[in-house]
Amino acid sequence: MDTLQLARELISYDTTSPVTEEDVFDFLKGILEMQGVTAELHDVNGVKNLTATTGNGGTHICLNGHVDVVDAGNGWKRTEPFEPVVEEGKLYGRGAADMKGGLAAEIMAFLDLHNDPDFDGAATLMVVGDEEIGGYNGTKALLEMFPRFDYAIVGEPTDCDIQVGVRGVCWADIFLRGRSVHASRPHLVDNVVDNLPEVLEALRTLELTYDPHPELPEPTAPVTIVETDGPQNSVPGQVRIGLDIRYLPGQSLEQVEEDIRNALAPLDVDYELTLTDHGAAFMLEDDEFCEIATSTVAEITGRTPRHITDGGSSDGRFFAADGTPFIELGPDQEPGHQADEWCRVEHLEQLRETYRKIAKRLAK
Repeated sequence: MDTLQLARELISYDTTSPVTEEDVFDFLKGILEMQGVTAELHDVNGVKNLTATTGNGGTHICLNGHVDVVDAGNGWKRTEPFEPVVEEGKLYGRGAADMKGGLAAEIMAFLDLHNDPDFDGAATLMVVGDEEIGGYNGTKALLEMFPRFDYAIVGEPTDCDIQVGVRGVCWADIFLRGRSVHASRPHLVDNVVDNLPEVLEALRTLELTYDPHPELPEPTAPVTIVETDGPQNSVPGQVRIGLDIRYLPGQSLEQVEEDIRNALAPLDVDYELTLTDHGAAFMLEDDEFCEIATSTVAEITGRTPRHITDGGSSDGRFFAADGTPFIELGPDQEPGHQADEWCRVEHLEQLRETYRKIAKRLAK
């Protein structure tokens, strides 16, 4: 089986997040065991995951990827979401870019390392089923089962550039409080929805307090959710406004909270505010790892990769929290989460070879 064939097989499984069925993991377990690899399935609060390790010690690298995908959605024209097709050098299907293409390359690279008598390190393949909804029952839970890795590669889509840094992620929820009443008698209460325009405008112009970072983008805090409670025939008693905040090193959540409260202070609104941290900012500081990854990508692809820091959050944040240097490296970034998602076929074998060589060159 080559990398393209494996990617097509992975896409054919409907693995909308979270993955709670074992079928795709049974398939992968079978492939690994045919090559003499012992693979272990893990059930964490109903979420399915898989790990496998090869090598005889020394430098230990983790190849991490997720098999879960976002909801297929509408608008597909090239093919159905879970019926992969190849046209004009592109593999189409849900997850082709994010990240079954990169995952297929990681699996094949792992098998290459397993079958390489000159590989002097150790490699763990980690395939998880809930990255798209946070990763807490996947990568985060699995890392508690392993000693700390020396390095990690996360196969997220990067256009074959190297993600070397990422902003932290915090979700803020603002609950506007009101009184609920039947919609036929709205005159009995002040409708909390009436406060929305001025609150949304205050959040749109929210100014965060921060010191610029030389390599990371500026922080952002867009409103991403506005929802009411109750049915359509009731004046709502609550409106929830959600913000996705990407923050920089040195920005505290206490300061973020103060910034939001200062923005809302001039308004006559009753609200509650909660903040949930989903992972701190990270910058790769391991120069050797960065240089090996950069030179290997250049060697395999024929172009020097950019070092990027503007991508979204991934399960890499759990490696960072564990003290493990990591990079993200994978296929085409832009098509992810879209209808007619795709990745370039040529990237698949390039990434397979790149992952293998990076692991061998890191091994000591």
